[in-house]
Amino acid sequence: MFSVPSRRPICSPRCEASRWSLSSRSQERSDSARQDRRTRSGYLVVLMPTGEIEVLAESVEVYNVCRKLPFEVKDFVKMFVVGQKSESLRMQYRYLDLRSSRMQRNLRLRSQLVMKMREFLCNLHGFVDVETPTLFKRTPGGAKEFVVPSREPGRFYSLPQSPQQFKQLLMVAGIDRYFQIARCYRDEGSKPDRQPEFTQVDIEMSFVEQTGIMSLVEALLQHSWPDQLGPLQLPFQTMTFEEAMRDYGVDKPDTRFAMKVSDALVRQREFLILSPNLLPVSVSPSSSSSSGMCSCPRTSSSSGQHSANREAPFRPFVSPVEW
Repeated sequence: MFSVPSRRPICSPRCEASRWSLSSRSQERSDSARQDRRTRSGYLVVLMPTGEIEVLAESVEVYNVCRKLPFEVKDFVKMFVVGQKSESLRMQYRYLDLRSSRMQRNLRLRSQLVMKMREFLCNLHGFVDVETPTLFKRTPGGAKEFVVPSREPGRFYSLPQSPQQFKQLLMVAGIDRYFQIARCYRDEGSKPDRQPEFTQVDIEMSFVEQTGIMSLVEALLQHSWPDQLGPLQLPFQTMTFEEAMRDYGVDKPDTRFAMKVSDALVRQREFLILSPNLLPVSVSPSSSSSSGMCSCPRTSSSSGQHSANREAPFRPFVSPVEW
């Protein structure tokens, strides 16, 4: 069995299968009585990823006929870059989108990752994989929850934000090492780091310190990381809250941003960006009565001189921040 155009057979003009070969479309499934032979002068070896064998079809049986596709699978990468219209078209024909090499790779990588995580936690560290309920009672606080109506009037279920209460019950029941590939639901708008529905690796341990959790997670990722993505850099970089705020200005920094924050101290000149109308800050290092502080990324300059014209484009980005 083969699909067009992954392996289109070579048909003689006198063969009945030649009529199908001329009218066949992409993604049709068929079977053929065939003979294999070596290619001539290596022509197909260069152009075909299937190797040195070409198929000579003697007869063809068509299993299904494919209509004209809305887009070719090979054009997936191009459509992914075009814009929102192409994205909505991909979602409409998701069954074709999932045939692309990129989506196939993502699905297989995720399957491999989850399998190795279960192997590491269960077989090597004695964890118990427990599947907790999806329908639960509503819990106050936290994010908004999805509500699922029931057959009884005035009663409903809610989808859990996380298996927090379930794993606490397991700890009390004596399951001292629990984990789950958990589905979580939160009725909130989409954010770069949060979706209404997502999957998390939920781990709970008894009688363990912070360093023990960090070491376990580092070893877990090292064991389950796919080889296709390259090696991990170990050990993982760690920093305290004070270091993160001092160097990046946020408590969840993107360490790929190499320009760390530095104190902005200006001596014997009027620095218009840091004028009192924008930020109450003492810009003199000798001043003892400072009403604030100013920190910003520092860039290297060959001349060391910055004119007012160079400062002007940055003024809209400067605003006071309360710590």
